[in-house]
Amino acid sequence: MLRSLYIQNYALIEKLDIGFDSGFSVVTGETGAGKSIMLGAIGLLLGQRADVKAIRLGASKCVIEARFDISAYGMRPFFEENELEYDGECILRREVQASGKSRAFINDTPASLAQMKELGELLIDVHSQHQNLLLNQEGFQLNVLDILARNDAVLEKYRSLYGEWKRTERELAELHALAGQNRADEDYIRFQLEQLDEARLTEGEQELLEQEVELLSHAEEIKAGLYGIEQMFASDEGGMLSLLKENLNTLHGLRKVYQPAEELHGRMESAYIELKDLSQEISSRAENVEFDPERLAEANERLNLIYSLQQKHRVQTLEELMALADEYRKRLSDITSYDDRIAELTALRDSQYGQVKAQAALLTRSRTEAAREAERQLAARLVPLGMPNVRFQVEMGLRKEPACRGRIRWRFCFLPTRTVCCRISLPWLRGAR
Repeated sequence: MLRSLYIQNYALIEKLDIGFDSGFSVVTGETGAGKSIMLGAIGLLLGQRADVKAIRLGASKCVIEARFDISAYGMRPFFEENELEYDGECILRREVQASGKSRAFINDTPASLAQMKELGELLIDVHSQHQNLLLNQEGFQLNVLDILARNDAVLEKYRSLYGEWKRTERELAELHALAGQNRADEDYIRFQLEQLDEARLTEGEQELLEQEVELLSHAEEIKAGLYGIEQMFASDEGGMLSLLKENLNTLHGLRKVYQPAEELHGRMESAYIELKDLSQEISSRAENVEFDPERLAEANERLNLIYSLQQKHRVQTLEELMALADEYRKRLSDITSYDDRIAELTALRDSQYGQVKAQAALLTRSRTEAAREAERQLAARLVPLGMPNVRFQVEMGLRKEPACRGRIRWRFCFLPTRTVCCRISLPWLRGAR
């Protein structure tokens, strides 16, 4: 049922927000009060074409929104068939821009006008002087048959089987599309993976190579600097260690006549030991630094390969390249497994389709029995009213594929006399005789 209606900037209405409680609600007013304007706004929610002239003067757009409680009306099949989110509360919204652009939403999901129209007809029945929209709808006529047939359990099972079959069909279609795309890209993916595998990339390699290139490029400068420092420490003439050794001897000689000399000697000796160790470390490192042009060329070549792969694949790090290689491997593995999965889903779909057809046959049988009973009862009730030649007939038509409410189309036909055929028409049968 309709719970609330919100209208903004439509015709003469600047803003209107109405809530509806359970029971019978009446909107009254004199001519020109705006009753028809409200119906016009509701018409937009039913999928009617929008006219920018309906936008309130000076406004950039108009908005119409209605909130419905559909928890007790069995509308889940519509939402499943249209791949819309189902909830016990349904919100329809229509926005019309002054530029002429129109947007429609069902539960905040963009929807087509055809979807709005179909759902709107399920939610709202408009009665006017010469029109009853509901009576013309196939869905309404089908509801009548189901009520007469009392086939809730059969219908619920059919809907469940149909939903499973459609989900499998969608998954299979998506898998076919994905498999086709990946197969089209298989040669490209394989080539890219082979190129990455040939590079034999290892984690942390790039950082180590960059450090090595930096070292080899400045090897002579580094060696000269370390050698100069080592000379400062270890030179026999004026070297720091030599001077400290002399000063240690001096303090050692002062210990007998100068008490603090003992402490100073100990501290200086510790410094001497530490500096001597540092001098030896610097000397060792200087000996290990060698300029190797061949190794520098190899490291640069390896780095250039990594840089070119990063640029080609538009990544920043070696780890991203390795992750990309893993992704390529997975895609190639998926390609080989698609056929098995497709075969599995195809078998499942065919099995589900058979179950859907079998359940559809049960559903059709119950509806056919209800239709024949309705024909007999209606004729029996109308003949005493002075319509001796009246005929009411429920016609059937087989669909190409099962739909969410069955495999058969139904149409109510009313023939008041022998010479006149006045049929309650449905959109899918208009023009067909």
